[in-house]
Amino acid sequence: MCHGSAHRQRRAALRRERQAVTQLGAGPPDEWRVATHRAQGTGHRAQGTGPQEQNVRLPLEIAKAANPDQTAKAALASVGLANKLDNKPNQLSGGEQQRVAIARAFATQPKVLFADEPTGNLDNKTGTLIEDLLFDLRQQHETTLLLITHDARLAERCDRTLTLVNGRFV
Repeated sequence: MCHGSAHRQRRAALRRERQAVTQLGAGPPDEWRVATHRAQGTGHRAQGTGPQEQNVRLPLEIAKAANPDQTAKAALASVGLANKLDNKPNQLSGGEQQRVAIARAFATQPKVLFADEPTGNLDNKTGTLIEDLLFDLRQQHETTLLLITHDARLAERCDRTLTLVNGRFV
């Protein structure tokens, strides 16, 4: 009975999210899926084509956060992108795109943030910048960071590590 109730609650929540996105004028279902992923703080590949301030603001609007414009600008400033509010994804480097994703993820004040290979496609210098940013913001926002990586040096920065070998934790 509990599982069924939880399933119904999740379906109702998804319906409400879809209605909120529709009211924002997000358009057809494909755009709704992208917006929903944005609201969940999903990776930098789902950024759409609009300005970065809009990218960070959308999950705040879906969550009905107070002052989404101001919060989005502050989030972008916190990752060093206050001067890129109107830039589109194709006008940003990979590291800048990753910083936008981090701003979007932390803007909603998550309790838990999943980061899957956050530095995997970046050069060493940019990767180190992204690492520092993730760990600094994690501490500032008191967020639990669940990090998935093949980078042993990055894993060493975590408070706790689990190693998966052949589908088993060792």
